[in-house]
Amino acid sequence: MAELYKTKQRELIYNFLKENSSLHITADEISEHLKKQGSRVSMATIYRYLDRLVASKVVRKYHLGNGESACYQYIEDTSDCSGHFHLKCTGCGELIHMECSDLEKFFCHLRDEHNFRADLTQTVVYGECEKCLLKK
Repeated sequence: MAELYKTKQRELIYNFLKENSSLHITADEISEHLKKQGSRVSMATIYRYLDRLVASKVVRKYHLGNGESACYQYIEDTSDCSGHFHLKCTGCGELIHMECSDLEKFFCHLRDEHNFRADLTQTVVYGECEKCLLKK
């Protein structure tokens, strides 16, 4: 996707997302990383470029709700993220990718019985992860 970055700032953002493709990253985390690298990039520039990467289907944006910042994940070189479910831990904030035939049956039920097609890229189930439950 070389055409998506023509400036040094965009290249730094793109490379950071690509190098961390297993993570869900906020715009603030990108900004912090760039500052540590000695490159100051405005938040407006980061958000504009993230929007462009999302529109080009290079990056996926997760809307987590509850006033939290959206997070982003590089997906260009990976399998499509629409084939699995997302769990968000309300304790530690981790976003977990999950394959589950039982949840798949639920979404098929919604489609077949209620004529409703859920967008799995926008669907997040909230709760507590195993690590946070063990801390209690």
